[in-house]
Amino acid sequence: MNLITFQMRVLAGATLLALSHLLLAAEPTIPRQGLALWLTAEGAAVGEQGQITAVKDRSGKNKDAVRQTHPKIAAGNPVVVKHETAGVPVLRFDGRFTGYEFGSIKNARTVFFVVSKHPAAFKKFPERFVLGGKDKTSVDYHVGCHWTDTIIELGKFSKGRAWFNGFPMDPALSEFSTNLAVISLVAAGDTIAELVARDRDFLDRSWHGDIGEIIIYSEPLAENDRQTVENYLMKKYAITPFKPVVVSRESVLPGHTKPPAGETK
Repeated sequence: MNLITFQMRVLAGATLLALSHLLLAAEPTIPRQGLALWLTAEGAAVGEQGQITAVKDRSGKNKDAVRQTHPKIAAGNPVVVKHETAGVPVLRFDGRFTGYEFGSIKNARTVFFVVSKHPAAFKKFPERFVLGGKDKTSVDYHVGCHWTDTIIELGKFSKGRAWFNGFPMDPALSEFSTNLAVISLVAAGDTIAELVARDRDFLDRSWHGDIGEIIIYSEPLAENDRQTVENYLMKKYAITPFKPVVVSRESVLPGHTKPPAGETK
């Protein structure tokens, strides 16, 4: 081996080493302990006819969210688009019947959504699901209640905690947004999560809007760890903190028949 060849090999090795360090540095450093599911739009697997067949799980638990089979599933829904303000990919759902299933997580304790809801999806009984379950007993992330579009139905997280873009909130009185937002939920006990963008077999409850990221932990994260994930998501999606729209408790009480001001039954 002559000197020039040796120097070229050393240079090539150094370049590969520098590249590997760069890639490692680019990998987000969120807590791994208890990480049970990590879905991102970048992980979408596109199959025949442009349909997204699955969304790859980055948690290492091999819980890819796989497109469900159903004769009424809408073809071409969702699609991956580059978000207009965030500049990164998101899954854009049009509200037609669809859904993805992953290996059931029966001890979901800390959950993060990066979502925005389409303006056309705000109406009476607007039960559009980010996370869902297969049967009534496992729909711990039931959304909406009567006249309003609350993030979690009244009572589901009454002893837990929730944040909207870092601001503490009551998810039973706070609405989704038409702008991308980071929603963080820490449940007081084990909850079940197993479906994305679908609630059982209800044809009118598939998500209508964008989903950028879903992260689930099987344990309640410590406050500094929760904020680490929250800050990572806020930065990635270029979200300037804003608070959610808050509705009156009267408008979401189960069995309540009086609509909010300006609504008619």
